[in-house]
Amino acid sequence: LTERAVQAGILKGFFQRSTRFVKNIKSKPLWNVHETGMIEVLNKISKKWKMFAKEAMLLKKYGKFISDHENLGNRKKWHVYYLYEHGKKHKGNCVNARYTCRIFNDLSICPKCLVMFSMMESGTHVFPHIGPTNERLRVHIGLDIPEPYTQAAAASPSKLRVGNEYI
Repeated sequence: LTERAVQAGILKGFFQRSTRFVKNIKSKPLWNVHETGMIEVLNKISKKWKMFAKEAMLLKKYGKFISDHENLGNRKKWHVYYLYEHGKKHKGNCVNARYTCRIFNDLSICPKCLVMFSMMESGTHVFPHIGPTNERLRVHIGLDIPEPYTQAAAASPSKLRVGNEYI
């Protein structure tokens, strides 16, 4: 059904079938940092990952994460801690992650941003899904990832699949 909708021009592509699709925005499942137009911002963020990890580990230690409410993965193994949602700061949560919130506040990168810590326990599987819009890019920064026992990402114990690519 999806393939027919793509052929008919109703959907942009198999991996681009979000509910809110803006036509003038280039859409693709995987971008490299140079294509985003945000290389300076992303470089600043990636240089701070150790401090982000430190705050996330403290939040975990003190039981601040909540169960994921989107039901995108197998039950009770995916936990989140929201800092910004729809571009608005969660002030109460930012009290517990001051450094991370300050970095994102200073960047003021977008009015619809979602910034959160996401923690997945061993054995977590996230079901294939598509975001609700093509208006934002999702950036993942791994803070504590087990080392792969192989160079092949698809065979690694921890892997991220985007479309049909493993990264």
